[in-house]
Amino acid sequence: MHADAALSVARPDLSGRFCAAPFDAAEIHQGGALFLCCPTWLPTRAGTVGRDDLLTVYNSDQAQAVRRSILDGSFRYCDARVCPLIQEGLLPKASSITDTRHLQIIRDGVVSGLEPRSLNLCYDESCNLSCPSCRNNVISFTKGSEYKQRKAIQDRLVRYAFGAPHERRLSVTITGSGDPFGSRLFRELLFSIDGARYPNVTINLHTNGVAFTETAWRKMARIHRNLRTVMVSVDAGNQHDYQVTRRGGNWPVLLQNLEFLGRMRADGRFVRFELNLIVQRDNYRGIPEFVRLGQRVGADACNLSLIADWGTWTVDQFAARAIWRTDHPEFEQFLDVMRDPALDAPIVFFGNTRPYRDGALRPSSNGPSRLPQQ
Repeated sequence: MHADAALSVARPDLSGRFCAAPFDAAEIHQGGALFLCCPTWLPTRAGTVGRDDLLTVYNSDQAQAVRRSILDGSFRYCDARVCPLIQEGLLPKASSITDTRHLQIIRDGVVSGLEPRSLNLCYDESCNLSCPSCRNNVISFTKGSEYKQRKAIQDRLVRYAFGAPHERRLSVTITGSGDPFGSRLFRELLFSIDGARYPNVTINLHTNGVAFTETAWRKMARIHRNLRTVMVSVDAGNQHDYQVTRRGGNWPVLLQNLEFLGRMRADGRFVRFELNLIVQRDNYRGIPEFVRLGQRVGADACNLSLIADWGTWTVDQFAARAIWRTDHPEFEQFLDVMRDPALDAPIVFFGNTRPYRDGALRPSSNGPSRLPQQ
C-alpha cells in the first residue's frame, strides 16, 4: 500500500491482556499446515500435520514462541491491524480470566504439553462457488492425488476428534477454506458422524449457505445436538452485489436457506447464527441492507471485516477494491455508509472496520484522523 493511502496508528498496548487462541485453537490448512489462529491475523505456522502428529506440531518450538508472546504482552506475532478482537478492544485482561485452565497457563507460564480445545478444518479448498476475492476458478477435489492428499490429512484428524468414543471437550469448525457442503470430504464427514459418541464435541459450520438446504440439514440428523454455530458468508446486502461478490451463487436459494436456518435457530436447534460480509468496493453500499437482512432472518450477529489480498487480483485490481484506503476515490462514500443508522443495530460486529465506523462518527471538523494502515 502507498504510504499516503492510509494514516497509520500506534500499535495498541496489549500488556496485561490475554488471548486464548494460541493455547486453545488449531487451524489445519492446505498440506497440513497448522496455525494457532486465523493465519491472516497470526501468520506464523506452528508446523505441518502429516510430517508429525497433531500434538507434536501443536507443541512445537514455534508454537511455544507464539504463546510466550501472549504471556509477555508483546503479541509480536499477531497482526494488530486486522485482528478483530484487538481492533474491537475485546481482549480480556489477564487479571480478569476465570477459566481454570487459562489461569494455570497464565500463572505458571505454560506454553507446552497442551491439547487443542478447537480444530478448524481448512485443508480442503473445494467449494461450489468461485468468489473473485478467493479464487479464479471453481475448486473441487473428488478423486486423484490432490483428493487423496487431503483425505490423508482428514483421516489423521478424524482419528483424533472422532475416533473411539470419548467425552473430551472439543470444538470442530468446518470450514474456513471452501464450503462444507461443496466438499466431498467435508460433506461425507458431516453426514457420517454419530454425535452421540462424542457428547462434548461441538460442531460449527462456516458456509456460503447455497447448498445448506433442508435436505442437507436432514442428512446431518445425528449431529444436530452437537451443532453450535452456523456462520454464513453472504458478502452482500442485495442481489446485485451478490452476483458480483459470490460468483456462482443463487440469491433466491440463499435467502430461502437463511430463512430456514433462522427458524432452526429460533427453535433452539443450534446456539448461534451469524452472517458475514467482507467489505470491498463491490458491496460496501449494501452494508445497511445486509444488517437488515440479518435482523429479518434472526441472525445473532452480522460480522464486518475488510477484504484481504489472497493473491487472486493484481496489485491495481486489489487497490481498486480497497475502499478503506484514504486515497480511494470512494473513501468518503464509504464513511457515509459507515455512519448509516442501520449499523447501530446491536447485532453488528465491526471487527477491523471499527476504526472506520468510529472515524465516520467523529465530528467532521476532526474527521477520521488516525486510521489503520492496511
